[in-house]
Amino acid sequence: MPTIGRPGPADVNVMISIDPTKPLIIVGDTHSIDSVAKAIMYVKRHSPTGANLFHVGDTGFSFSQRRLHGQLDHIQGLLESAQSNLYAIRGNHDLRANFGDSFFSRPNLTLLADYSELSYCGRTILSVGGS
Repeated sequence: MPTIGRPGPADVNVMISIDPTKPLIIVGDTHSIDSVAKAIMYVKRHSPTGANLFHVGDTGFSFSQRRLHGQLDHIQGLLESAQSNLYAIRGNHDLRANFGDSFFSRPNLTLLADYSELSYCGRTILSVGGS
């Protein structure tokens, strides 16, 4: 459920477990769907078992819902072919309404709500989100 105003630590969502058998690769500030796609293709070439990509903001996903769905479907196809997952937190250049809503998520792609927690190899990652 979207938070009105600025969320805080009390708004932490359910813990999301990340596949510990795949490496965790952190990317961010791509500012374009093409750069997100390039990161996934890099993983496909260099990690035969796939990877977990953690995008730390400013994805470049469209503010237009019609375009956004097409972009997310394209990224989902790339993630499937790379046997990978993408978890993205909102940056200050991303639209808050697109994150944390399962309507926009895909099987291999999760747009995290602000203050979501992820678990990876016994560690907890708090995704705060942009300003």
